[in-house]
Amino acid sequence: MIQKNPMQIQSLVMVLTLALTSLIFSRFSAATENWEVQKDDDGIKVYSRKTNSGYKEIKATTIVEALPIDMLTLLDNVAIASQWIDSAEKVELINSPSENERIVHSYFQAPWPVKNRDMVTHSKTIFKQAGDVEIIVTDYSHVIPASNQYIRMENVRGVWSLKILAHGKMRVTYEGYGEPAGGLPVWLANRLVKSSTFNTFKQLRNQLENKTLKTQNALQAN
Repeated sequence: MIQKNPMQIQSLVMVLTLALTSLIFSRFSAATENWEVQKDDDGIKVYSRKTNSGYKEIKATTIVEALPIDMLTLLDNVAIASQWIDSAEKVELINSPSENERIVHSYFQAPWPVKNRDMVTHSKTIFKQAGDVEIIVTDYSHVIPASNQYIRMENVRGVWSLKILAHGKMRVTYEGYGEPAGGLPVWLANRLVKSSTFNTFKQLRNQLENKTLKTQNALQAN
């Protein structure tokens, strides 16, 4: 066995510590920024915070008269995704690696003269204590080649948190980040993501609370 002297060991530890610190800082430095309220209207709050890229990380939250199973049923029904996800053209289910995993391809319409976007994501549903649910979304662009008709979004990530409250209500929270790519100005991308997130949550709440729509979603998902 090769013996290392104390100075070699100390140097090695220092290098590893610096490398790990650099990795953690580059990955999570955005989380040190405080959330700033961008919109608080109609029971929906939208926040944003700065990241190192210049693009804003977004957060939205609202309370709905529904349960996590209703949200999961809605997410499974990709056929109607365009009815509540703002600017969505369509969403296609690519694969279900397991009962709690989904790989989807989402297409978005963009206002002229911005070119339409698409993204491929993997989601994993985690069932927590007391019935709460967390859905982890990660970029999965590598499974489908980009098309000339769309600009592929990059570094997409997000988390849906579904927390059960009293009296049949649930707090829905989403934190997400994505880069539009294609040379879209940062200021424009940040403005669009705020308004789009608010519209999505408003339409989401309508889907979850409307009893007729809820029944239709359940039937279509099955």
